[in-house]
Amino acid sequence: MKLSADEAKAFGSRLKEIREAAHLNRVEFAKQLNISPAYVTYLEKGERDGKPVNPTSHFIESVCHKFGCTYQWLTMGTGRRDSSIREKVLARVGNLSDVELRRLNRILDELFRTPMVATFIVLHSAYLLITGQLL
Repeated sequence: MKLSADEAKAFGSRLKEIREAAHLNRVEFAKQLNISPAYVTYLEKGERDGKPVNPTSHFIESVCHKFGCTYQWLTMGTGRRDSSIREKVLARVGNLSDVELRRLNRILDELFRTPMVATFIVLHSAYLLITGQLL
């Protein structure tokens, strides 16, 4: 995706917003996306060596899939941000520890990889975690 300098900076701001909403540092975020932490830094700044950083469509799709945002919002800043229940669940669990948040994120990640028939199990697991009934 070819971005102007301003578009690359705006994309970077939205990417950082996604990362921070997931309560991940750059290293953890990079690991989940199989990229280097340095690349995350370049993307969030919107530039590398004074030139705009242009993410691939594959990378953008990976971010959208893993973190539940829409392609349109991430690339253009228009439309709805989240395409899933992830943000709604995370908003209700703001007082969880980092370990608990990572565990919840893993459970929510499974929601996107699980056939619809198993969605209830994943949501129930999230509920148990939120209510402290899941060890």
